[in-house]
Amino acid sequence: MICLQRWARALPAALVLLVWLVPASQLVTGDALAQGFPNRPMKFIVPFPPGGSTDAAGRIFAAEMAATLGQPVLVENRPGASGAIGVDAIAKSAPDGYTMGLSGTGPSVLVHIMGPRPGFTMKDLIVVGHAGLVELIVVGRPGLPYNSIREIVAVAKASPGKISYATSGSGSPPHLSFEYLNSLAGIELLHIPYKGDAPALTDLMGNQVDLAILGVPGAVVQIKAGKIKPIAMTATTRSVALPEVPTVAESGVPGYDAAPFTLFVVPAGTPAPIVERLNAALNDALRKPSVVERFATFGITPVVMTPAAATEFLQRQTEKWAKVIRDAKVPTVQ
Repeated sequence: MICLQRWARALPAALVLLVWLVPASQLVTGDALAQGFPNRPMKFIVPFPPGGSTDAAGRIFAAEMAATLGQPVLVENRPGASGAIGVDAIAKSAPDGYTMGLSGTGPSVLVHIMGPRPGFTMKDLIVVGHAGLVELIVVGRPGLPYNSIREIVAVAKASPGKISYATSGSGSPPHLSFEYLNSLAGIELLHIPYKGDAPALTDLMGNQVDLAILGVPGAVVQIKAGKIKPIAMTATTRSVALPEVPTVAESGVPGYDAAPFTLFVVPAGTPAPIVERLNAALNDALRKPSVVERFATFGITPVVMTPAAATEFLQRQTEKWAKVIRDAKVPTVQ
């Protein structure tokens, strides 16, 4: 007992000595770490294959941030599982600001609701900011007798299921976007799922199905060729590439907003000063006219947000799409 008492009395002094013996590098606070950040190359993970619009945006971000932060930013493509594999790699990285990347609507929201469940949750990440909205457009077959959402809604209310729409499959963003339209407008459009975008577009141009939702860059080509008809933008703003095309919200369905988004994320635990510095570099890039112009060619609208605003945005999106999926009884994978 006496030995134990002596040991207990000596413990505080021993702990003080231990603290002094710990290397200073292991006691660095977040503020101190941020003061020297960055001092080596950084990694930027794009969760999709090279060549797509998200990859192009990621490479623009990497180049702009390298110039702002004064260190190389190396792009690494980690495709698979609708983006979940790449985002999982970000979540499992060291929370020191040297690994960052993008997370789209799928890995940020849909896979967590619909499955298959990934090995991370969004709590394993910090949302640094909003990287941009993907411009989508509702289009019709060339022989479609309706030219606006108002006309489509009126016909669909009078004849539920008469108007059909094509998608690349159940649970895809276009499918959920049409189900969202059904819900807000109180209508019933007929879903025709295809095994991919190509066969869906082929049947749309062949007048076999009435409507579809496409990315703006690809749609512009077909619209100019007269092979499809522009109807409305799914976002709350019009597209620079198609300024004459109104939004769905402008066309009689107020509150409609179904633009896929991309967020800038880092691992949870990354010090707040580093998150703020990365956010400043991100938003500086998004404000540059040259970046805005290049993004427009990929069908992406830049969005400037603070980390707090982007986190709140993600929460709203999660609640919205969870309700759409639940109300439409879209099958989920457990």
